[in-house]
Amino acid sequence: MRKISKGMRVMNKAKKRQQTMKHKLFAAVAMLMVSAIMVVSSSYAWFTLSTAPEVTGIQTSVGANGNLEMALYNGTTITSGVGDSTKPDLERNVTWGNLVDLSNEAYGLNRIVLKPSRLNYYGVIDGQHMAGASLLATPTYGADGRVDKLEANTLAKLLENTTWSGIGNGVNGIGNASGMSDEQLALRQAKIDFANNISDAKVGAANSLNTTGAKLTAMAVAVKMDGATTVAKADVEAVLATVDALLTAEGKLETALLNYLQAMVLNIESVDASQLPGGVNALTVIANNTTLEDMKNTMGTALTADTTFTAAYDDVTALKTTLTATKSGLETALSGLGVDETEVAWSAISGSMSNLVDMDTMVLNGTPITSIDTSNDDAVSNLISDIFNAGGLELTTTGGVYSEISNFTGGFTASFKLPELTVKGMTVKNFPAAMTAQPNVTPQYGAALTSVMATFAAKATDAASSALTDLYGYKIDLAFRTNAAGSYLKLQTAETDRIYSQNGAGSETWGGGSYMEFELATVGYTKEQAKDVMSAIRIVFMATADNDTNAAIYAIAVLDMDNCVESANGIKATLKMVDFEFIADGSNGYKLNIGADKTGDEANKLMDLPQSQQTTMSTLVYLDGDYVENADVATGAKSLNGKLNLQFASSADLTPMDYSDLQTPANP
Repeated sequence: MRKISKGMRVMNKAKKRQQTMKHKLFAAVAMLMVSAIMVVSSSYAWFTLSTAPEVTGIQTSVGANGNLEMALYNGTTITSGVGDSTKPDLERNVTWGNLVDLSNEAYGLNRIVLKPSRLNYYGVIDGQHMAGASLLATPTYGADGRVDKLEANTLAKLLENTTWSGIGNGVNGIGNASGMSDEQLALRQAKIDFANNISDAKVGAANSLNTTGAKLTAMAVAVKMDGATTVAKADVEAVLATVDALLTAEGKLETALLNYLQAMVLNIESVDASQLPGGVNALTVIANNTTLEDMKNTMGTALTADTTFTAAYDDVTALKTTLTATKSGLETALSGLGVDETEVAWSAISGSMSNLVDMDTMVLNGTPITSIDTSNDDAVSNLISDIFNAGGLELTTTGGVYSEISNFTGGFTASFKLPELTVKGMTVKNFPAAMTAQPNVTPQYGAALTSVMATFAAKATDAASSALTDLYGYKIDLAFRTNAAGSYLKLQTAETDRIYSQNGAGSETWGGGSYMEFELATVGYTKEQAKDVMSAIRIVFMATADNDTNAAIYAIAVLDMDNCVESANGIKATLKMVDFEFIADGSNGYKLNIGADKTGDEANKLMDLPQSQQTTMSTLVYLDGDYVENADVATGAKSLNGKLNLQFASSADLTPMDYSDLQTPANP
């Protein structure tokens, strides 16, 4: 065995120690590298996690108050911003707030002297009383000084510089423009009559559908879904009765075309009067031809170039022919029945019924009725279940007379309850239903009349450039907005704070309520005379409309003269809402009859207020000539000088927020 010297052992130990040191050094370096990597990795992760720090557990409460805001409506969307309260009143009034101040002379209210007139009543549309497009009817006088007649020829105008000649919303004077010729006034009236007759046609057709909709719906379901071959005689008789209503509606369309011809005759005179028959003027032609046929025949050669009218005339004539044939067909089918027969064969009336409502175009709760496979009991049962689950049956028709009328009047809906509905052995009673007449995509009639409407609208009456020379009343257009749900606007008759309920009387925000206050303007004029005149003042709250549009009447207020307060030289009376009705007055339109004071929770209701939406309303003020006597008017130019104050409220309980003391900066 080889011996290892002592020196070699020492060398080997040293070598091992060196190797051990190397290994330790490598291990230490390796550990250092891992540590470095870990440090870098940790730093990178820390930066990533800190990109979206948060703080939690912060308790926060948000306050919200109820509000009712108002502005003078100028025809645009009302806005508001910081600093509006420091603006001049003309600018401040058209931003949201709680005070509209109309004392500035730029509004012209100090120039208006109320003279006797009458509210121009148009009639009832959808259960709503309507004021006519010319808001007031004013008197014309005979040679003996007596009132000869009342004419609804007023215009609404804004004060522009020093003249009532502007057009738009805001504060309007209501009166006549003596600068308009008789021809211009006649043209404007023809345009108004045209719009009214189109509206009447729609109302007539809608009323007819309301009357007969349940019958038509029951027939459609029975025939198209249940395979019925007969329908009830009583139902057919009911439908026949409504055809006369449709013929009346068609007659309104004829009158609308007559209005168009009246305008055309006036236009012909302004271009080439030699085209008028017999050398007479346009107004004479209009007076001598009071029916469509007469006017058409009189103006025969002058109409040849007006293809728009001739096409519309042909359409309306065809519509009348269809209705006449429908009426005759139903009468023939009914007359052929025996005394004891209670059913009518569908085959005997299907043609006539299709003239009214084309059942093949009907859509039943979203499903075309022709696509329903009545032989598939499961499909029919599913559809019936869907109808029952929806809580109502909805039929839409786009064919037949109802739809043809809607082509130029717009769609209309009749809602009713079906006394009994049976489909595939399933029967329900008093089931809600509705039928909607929508314009036909490819109308048989109506398209040409729509063109007439567009042509008519373009005809000018020179009303825009005419200035009012005689004033009878004024109209104030206001906008409202509230954040309360399901509320309505009320007339606030008693004084109340506009902002803070904790403020007492005398506060800068304390309102005055709704009242009129007058001072006697003429020496020798008595307070009793003044009271009589004040009792004839009418304040009409109505929908906002332009010069050629009817407007819904929301409410009418008068002055509470029984509880008026007298001062040294004046009288103050609070407004009160009253019931009213309109009584026909021969050829002079309708007289307004004032009824009892309104009572109950909604006694002061004006209109509904959709939540967080701008809603407009107009206030018309005039002196009712049917209630004022000559003996009650002073001999001077004015009998009374005064002012009107209006305050409004919401039916909702509006809770003000608590703020610091009110700051009222001065106007710049």
